[in-house]
Amino acid sequence: MSRTWRVIRVIGGIMLILLAVGLNGGVCGLRARLDGLRVEPPICLPLDLSVRGVYSGHYARRFDAPLDDQLRLVIAGSPPAEATKRLLNDLSAMLTLRDDSGRIVITKTLDAKEFHEWGPSENGMVVTLPCWESRLGAGTFELSLDVKTPATRMAGHPHCIVAEYGLSGLEGLPIVFGAAIGIVSLLVGIVLLWGPGRKGVESRRGAVG
Repeated sequence: MSRTWRVIRVIGGIMLILLAVGLNGGVCGLRARLDGLRVEPPICLPLDLSVRGVYSGHYARRFDAPLDDQLRLVIAGSPPAEATKRLLNDLSAMLTLRDDSGRIVITKTLDAKEFHEWGPSENGMVVTLPCWESRLGAGTFELSLDVKTPATRMAGHPHCIVAEYGLSGLEGLPIVFGAAIGIVSLLVGIVLLWGPGRKGVESRRGAVG
Protein backbone atom coordinates (compact mmCIF):
# COMPACT_ATOMS: atom_id res chain seq x y z
CA MET A 1 0.00 0.00 0.00
CA SER A 2 1.37 3.42 -0.97
CA ARG A 3 2.12 6.04 1.63
CA THR A 4 -0.45 8.41 0.09
CA TRP A 5 -3.21 5.83 0.35
CA ARG A 6 -2.33 5.15 3.98
CA VAL A 7 -2.53 8.87 4.76
CA ILE A 8 -5.94 9.09 3.06
CA ARG A 9 -7.22 6.13 5.06
CA VAL A 10 -5.94 7.58 8.35
CA ILE A 11 -7.53 10.96 7.64
CA GLY A 12 -10.77 9.28 6.57
CA GLY A 13 -10.81 7.13 9.71
CA ILE A 14 -10.27 10.13 11.96
CA MET A 15 -13.02 12.09 10.21
CA LEU A 16 -15.48 9.20 10.57
CA ILE A 17 -14.68 8.78 14.26
CA LEU A 18 -15.18 12.51 14.82
CA LEU A 19 -18.48 12.26 12.95
CA ALA A 20 -19.54 9.40 15.21
CA VAL A 21 -18.66 11.43 18.32
CA GLY A 22 -20.65 14.41 17.02
CA LEU A 23 -23.66 12.26 16.17
CA ASN A 24 -23.53 10.69 19.62
CA GLY A 25 -23.69 14.14 21.20
CA GLY A 26 -26.62 15.08 18.97
CA VAL A 27 -28.44 11.86 19.81
CA CYS A 28 -27.97 12.46 23.54
CA GLY A 29 -29.38 15.97 23.15
CA LEU A 30 -32.40 14.72 21.22
CA ARG A 31 -33.01 11.99 23.78
CA ALA A 32 -32.89 14.52 26.63
CA ARG A 33 -35.36 16.74 24.78
CA LEU A 34 -37.69 13.81 24.15
CA ASP A 35 -37.54 12.83 27.82
CA GLY A 36 -38.37 16.44 28.66
CA LEU A 37 -41.42 16.35 26.40
CA ARG A 38 -42.63 13.24 28.20
CA VAL A 39 -42.58 14.97 31.58
CA GLU A 40 -43.80 18.36 30.35
CA PRO A 41 -46.25 19.55 33.04
CA PRO A 42 -49.72 19.81 31.42
CA ILE A 43 -52.47 22.23 32.30
CA CYS A 44 -55.71 20.79 33.61
CA LEU A 45 -58.40 23.39 32.98
CA PRO A 46 -61.69 22.74 34.82
CA LEU A 47 -64.67 23.87 32.78
CA ASP A 48 -68.31 23.19 32.09
CA LEU A 49 -69.14 22.84 28.43
CA SER A 50 -72.83 22.47 29.27
CA VAL A 51 -73.18 26.20 30.03
CA ARG A 52 -71.96 29.37 28.35
CA GLY A 53 -68.83 30.95 29.80
CA VAL A 54 -65.15 31.74 29.31
CA TYR A 55 -62.58 29.46 30.92
CA SER A 56 -58.89 30.39 31.09
CA GLY A 57 -55.64 28.98 32.41
CA HIS A 58 -51.91 29.15 31.79
CA TYR A 59 -50.11 26.64 29.62
CA ALA A 60 -46.31 26.30 29.90
CA ARG A 61 -44.08 24.87 27.17
CA ARG A 62 -40.40 24.40 28.01
CA PHE A 63 -39.52 23.02 24.58
CA ASP A 64 -40.01 23.93 20.95
CA ALA A 65 -41.84 20.68 20.21
CA PRO A 66 -41.44 19.16 16.71
CA LEU A 67 -45.16 18.49 16.21
CA ASP A 68 -48.51 19.86 17.37
CA ASP A 69 -49.81 19.84 20.92
CA GLN A 70 -53.14 18.39 21.93
CA LEU A 71 -56.07 19.37 24.11
CA ARG A 72 -57.46 16.27 25.74
CA LEU A 73 -61.05 16.34 26.96
CA VAL A 74 -61.30 14.06 29.98
CA ILE A 75 -64.82 13.04 31.00
CA ALA A 76 -65.71 11.18 34.17
CA GLY A 77 -66.57 7.59 33.40
CA SER A 78 -64.52 7.63 30.17
CA PRO A 79 -67.38 7.25 27.68
CA PRO A 80 -66.43 5.84 24.25
CA ALA A 81 -65.76 8.11 21.29
CA GLU A 82 -69.21 7.96 19.71
CA ALA A 83 -70.92 8.58 23.05
CA THR A 84 -68.65 11.57 23.68
CA LYS A 85 -69.45 13.06 20.27
CA ARG A 86 -73.17 12.73 21.02
CA LEU A 87 -72.63 14.58 24.29
CA LEU A 88 -70.77 17.33 22.42
CA ASN A 89 -73.21 17.47 19.52
CA ASP A 90 -74.44 21.05 20.14
CA LEU A 91 -71.09 22.51 21.17
CA SER A 92 -69.74 25.65 19.55
CA ALA A 93 -66.77 27.31 21.21
CA MET A 94 -63.76 29.47 20.39
CA LEU A 95 -60.32 28.52 21.65
CA THR A 96 -57.66 31.23 21.95
CA LEU A 97 -53.98 30.94 22.86
CA ARG A 98 -52.03 34.07 23.78
CA ASP A 99 -48.31 34.46 24.46
CA ASP A 100 -46.89 36.18 27.53
CA SER A 101 -47.24 39.59 25.81
CA GLY A 102 -50.96 39.06 25.27
CA ARG A 103 -50.62 38.57 21.52
CA ILE A 104 -53.01 36.01 20.03
CA VAL A 105 -51.00 33.19 18.43
CA ILE A 106 -53.72 30.60 17.85
CA THR A 107 -57.48 30.80 17.40
CA LYS A 108 -59.54 27.70 16.73
CA THR A 109 -63.24 26.93 16.53
CA LEU A 110 -64.29 23.88 18.50
CA ASP A 111 -67.25 21.61 17.88
CA ALA A 112 -67.94 17.89 18.14
CA LYS A 113 -66.21 17.19 14.81
CA GLU A 114 -62.89 18.56 16.09
CA PHE A 115 -62.58 15.87 18.77
CA HIS A 116 -60.98 12.54 17.87
CA GLU A 117 -59.46 9.54 19.62
CA TRP A 118 -55.82 9.42 20.72
CA GLY A 119 -54.78 6.20 22.39
CA PRO A 120 -57.01 4.30 24.82
CA SER A 121 -60.55 5.64 25.23
CA GLU A 122 -60.02 6.26 28.95
CA ASN A 123 -57.48 8.97 28.03
CA GLY A 124 -60.28 11.09 26.61
CA MET A 125 -60.95 12.73 23.26
CA VAL A 126 -58.37 15.02 21.68
CA VAL A 127 -58.36 18.29 19.75
CA THR A 128 -55.14 19.14 17.93
CA LEU A 129 -53.60 22.49 18.83
CA PRO A 130 -51.74 23.70 15.69
CA CYS A 131 -48.49 24.70 17.38
CA TRP A 132 -46.37 23.47 14.46
CA GLU A 133 -48.20 25.65 11.94
CA SER A 134 -48.01 28.61 14.31
CA ARG A 135 -44.31 27.95 15.02
CA LEU A 136 -45.06 28.07 18.70
CA GLY A 137 -41.88 27.83 20.77
CA ALA A 138 -41.18 27.61 24.46
CA GLY A 139 -42.87 29.98 26.87
CA THR A 140 -45.93 30.54 29.03
CA PHE A 141 -49.24 30.96 27.25
CA GLU A 142 -52.80 31.75 28.28
CA LEU A 143 -55.34 29.23 27.05
CA SER A 144 -58.95 30.48 26.88
CA LEU A 145 -62.08 28.62 25.85
CA ASP A 146 -65.18 30.70 25.13
CA VAL A 147 -68.29 28.48 25.05
CA LYS A 148 -70.70 30.16 22.64
CA THR A 149 -73.29 27.40 22.30
CA PRO A 150 -73.14 24.94 25.20
CA ALA A 151 -73.32 21.16 24.89
CA THR A 152 -76.24 20.76 27.28
CA ARG A 153 -75.92 16.97 27.28
CA MET A 154 -72.58 17.37 29.09
CA ALA A 155 -74.47 18.41 32.24
CA GLY A 156 -73.88 15.86 34.97
CA HIS A 157 -70.67 14.57 33.36
CA PRO A 158 -67.71 16.20 35.17
CA HIS A 159 -64.91 17.02 32.73
CA CYS A 160 -61.79 19.09 32.17
CA ILE A 161 -59.40 20.01 29.39
CA VAL A 162 -55.77 18.86 29.62
CA ALA A 163 -53.27 20.69 27.39
CA GLU A 164 -50.14 18.68 26.71
CA TYR A 165 -47.74 17.49 24.04
CA GLY A 166 -48.87 14.16 22.60
CA LEU A 167 -45.94 11.95 21.65
CA SER A 168 -46.60 10.19 18.34
CA GLY A 169 -43.47 8.01 18.09
CA LEU A 170 -42.08 9.96 15.13
CA GLU A 171 -39.96 12.04 17.49
CA GLY A 172 -37.72 9.03 18.14
CA LEU A 173 -36.80 8.42 14.48
CA PRO A 174 -33.91 10.94 14.36
CA ILE A 175 -32.46 9.25 17.47
CA VAL A 176 -32.59 5.81 15.81
CA PHE A 177 -31.11 7.04 12.53
CA GLY A 178 -28.45 9.14 14.24
CA ALA A 179 -27.37 6.27 16.48
CA ALA A 180 -27.22 3.84 13.54
CA ILE A 181 -25.14 6.19 11.38
CA GLY A 182 -22.87 6.93 14.35
CA ILE A 183 -22.18 3.23 15.00
CA VAL A 184 -21.44 2.55 11.34
CA SER A 185 -19.15 5.59 11.13
CA LEU A 186 -17.28 4.50 14.26
CA LEU A 187 -16.76 0.94 13.02
CA VAL A 188 -15.62 2.02 9.55
CA GLY A 189 -13.34 4.64 11.08
CA ILE A 190 -11.70 2.05 13.34
CA VAL A 191 -11.17 -0.30 10.39
CA LEU A 192 -9.61 2.47 8.33
CA LEU A 193 -7.27 3.50 11.14
CA TRP A 194 -6.11 0.13 12.44
CA GLY A 195 -7.08 -2.46 9.86
CA PRO A 196 -4.34 -1.77 7.29
CA GLY A 197 -1.67 -1.43 9.98
CA ARG A 198 -2.42 -4.85 11.43
CA LYS A 199 -2.46 -6.46 8.01
CA GLY A 200 0.86 -4.80 7.22
CA VAL A 201 2.39 -6.10 10.44
CA GLU A 202 1.13 -9.63 9.76
CA SER A 203 2.48 -9.60 6.21
CA ARG A 204 5.89 -8.41 7.41
CA ARG A 205 5.99 -11.13 10.05
CA GLY A 206 5.18 -13.71 7.37
CA ALA A 207 7.98 -12.41 5.19
CA VAL A 208 10.46 -12.60 8.03
CA GLY A 209 9.38 -16.15 8.89
